[in-house]
Amino acid sequence: MAARLDSIDLEILSQLRNDSKTQVKKMAEKLDVHQNTLIKRIKKMEGDGIICGHKIEIDYDKLGFELRAIVTFRYQGNLQGGVDLMNEIRKMPLVEALYEVTGEADASAIVRARNRNELCKVIKAIRGFDCVTGTTSQYVLVTYKNSCEFNPILEKG
Repeated sequence: MAARLDSIDLEILSQLRNDSKTQVKKMAEKLDVHQNTLIKRIKKMEGDGIICGHKIEIDYDKLGFELRAIVTFRYQGNLQGGVDLMNEIRKMPLVEALYEVTGEADASAIVRARNRNELCKVIKAIRGFDCVTGTTSQYVLVTYKNSCEFNPILEKG
C-alpha cells in the first residue's frame, strides 16, 4: 500500500533524491517551511521506512569498472531453491543488481567488471549452480540513464 504523503513530503523526497547533501536550512527556505518542521518530516519518513538511508553516488567507471553486462538466466527447481540461488548470487561482489523477471528468463543480473575475465568468472559462477539451466549475456554499450537518476516524484505525466 502506498504511503500517504502530502505535496511538501513529496517535494522533500524529490529534493533529497536529487541531492541528499542539501543543507536543511536551504531546503527549508526553498520549501517555505520551518527547519524543525522539515527535520520532523524527514525523521517520520525515515521511521516509516520511506527514506531507507542516505547514500553517496559513486562513478564506478572512474574506478575501472567500465564493463557492464546484463546476464539473464533460467533455473529449475522449487520456489525455495530459487530463493536460495538468488541469495547466493546477490552475495557476488560484482553483481550490481539482481531481479526475478517474467519472460524467457527467470532472472537478470546487472554485472560490473573491470575486464572480460572478471565478467567470465561471474557468468561461470552463475552457470555453476546445478539448478541454472542456461544463461544469456549482453554487453551494455552506452548508458543513457542510470537508476541513480530515477526520480518520478512530482513528475508531470
